[in-house]
Amino acid sequence: MRVTGIFFSEHLIHSLGWTLLHSIWQGSLVAILFFMVVGLFDRTWMKARYVAGVCALVFMFGISLVTFISLFNQIASESTQAYNIISLGSLGNISNLGVAATASGLRAEVNRYLPFIVSLWYVGCLFMSVRLAGGCWYNHRLRTRGLKSVSVSITRLFISICRRAGLFRSIRLFESNLVKVPQVIGILKPIVLLPLGLVFSLPPVQVEAILAHEIAHIVRRDYLINMLQSVLDIVYFYHPAVRWISAEVRRVREHCCDDLAVTLVGNSSQLMKALASLGEYTMKNRQYALAFTGQRYQLFERISRLAGRSARSSLQTGLVGFMITAIMLAILLTNISSSADTPPTIPLNDPGTESPLPEPAIFLAQEAVEQHEPDLDPKMIEHDAELERLNAELAKLDEELHKMDAELKRKDAEMQRKDAEFREIEAQLQLQEKELQAKEAELRAKEAELQAHEQALSRHESDLKDVEIDLIDHQTQLNLEDIFLDRVKDELYRDGLIGDKNDYTFELTPKKLIVNGHKQPAEVHNKYKALYEELRHQKLTTGLKITQTP
Repeated sequence: MRVTGIFFSEHLIHSLGWTLLHSIWQGSLVAILFFMVVGLFDRTWMKARYVAGVCALVFMFGISLVTFISLFNQIASESTQAYNIISLGSLGNISNLGVAATASGLRAEVNRYLPFIVSLWYVGCLFMSVRLAGGCWYNHRLRTRGLKSVSVSITRLFISICRRAGLFRSIRLFESNLVKVPQVIGILKPIVLLPLGLVFSLPPVQVEAILAHEIAHIVRRDYLINMLQSVLDIVYFYHPAVRWISAEVRRVREHCCDDLAVTLVGNSSQLMKALASLGEYTMKNRQYALAFTGQRYQLFERISRLAGRSARSSLQTGLVGFMITAIMLAILLTNISSSADTPPTIPLNDPGTESPLPEPAIFLAQEAVEQHEPDLDPKMIEHDAELERLNAELAKLDEELHKMDAELKRKDAEMQRKDAEFREIEAQLQLQEKELQAKEAELRAKEAELQAHEQALSRHESDLKDVEIDLIDHQTQLNLEDIFLDRVKDELYRDGLIGDKNDYTFELTPKKLIVNGHKQPAEVHNKYKALYEELRHQKLTTGLKITQTP
């Protein structure tokens, strides 16, 4: 496999390959030191365990980085010499050139496989990086899709817990139909996601405990540490000891958040009940999303710890295990050392053969053997009793776990039933909402049609008013004309211009006045012209001709 030859130089391949090989014993040593240090802390000191785990991961990465830099500088400066194995006691010293021939052969054989080792590591890192990128994309999808706002009461409760925890920045809370357990997503702008319908299926005190646990993750900035752990898991994906330390850090993190949640709500029983209620909520979440329940095998441990059943320190448990192992090893070594000079034994009473000794002799031999048997060590008896007690306690815990598992399954079935009812109600509400929208659209159409009719009616009313005004004006003109004609007839009769009011002709223009065919003087014309303008309220612009016959 020559994939690395495309991207890395020969010096880089050798430095990285030897760094990976050295990381195996280095990581194992760090894991042993971490186990010993953690054994000094009681199980109630979860913060100290968490800090120790994070420091162990950082220290492991620092050792690998120093190893790589040291190897790269030394190999680059001594490229003409053979590569030497780095001493286990000092990471920065290269052994003398006069090494044994067997060591040189082994070194050359390992160097031949370094490109293959680095290629495997490179491909593994690529695969894990793609997995991490997929998880980040999924978390982005959780932040943008399937979100619903919670009720006002839950929002007020969430803000109250944030204030108690000392958080005064904006933290959003949503319900999501894409998650099965409560979890926190984000670093700079974190959001808390609750499964859809969860707040309706749990009492408010248990919802408060759940929110307190998620807020504890935000207060402790666990999301950032979790992302850094994910990066280290990619680099050391091949190392079981480092992955064990990382898993231990994640396990202890949940205990730390449980402690902080109990401090915020002031009651551990509600958190225990909330853990039990959410035990069957499982999701294939990545390690960069912080879920409430964690992995299922941790659930009973968290509940037991909150119930006060883990009061024994891990140091005592480790010492008991160490002593039992030491005693078993001592017994094994004693049997091995004594098997060389022990004479062959004669069977006391084999049913298939006759006993070479009579029965009294057999009993005497048995008594002699019993007298020469060493007395049992009281510590062995104490440890056996301790083991029996631990086995009994484990059996009891296993029985409780089965009961709890059955209860969780029952609650899960009930939750699924309520979820189905909720979805049915939601579907009915959506159908009613669609019907309401259709009716609203129909109503808006009718309103638009009515407005169009009202506008048309308004236009007709306006036209009718205009016609009425025109009629009034016309009628007024007719009335004025009648008044003018009556006045003209009287004035003509009074002036002696006509002799009969019912038989005459009258023509008035802006320039002349003709009565019964005779043109009248200018002063008479001006008189009747002024009379026309006075009675008609308009100037005489066209001719007016009146013929009156009997």
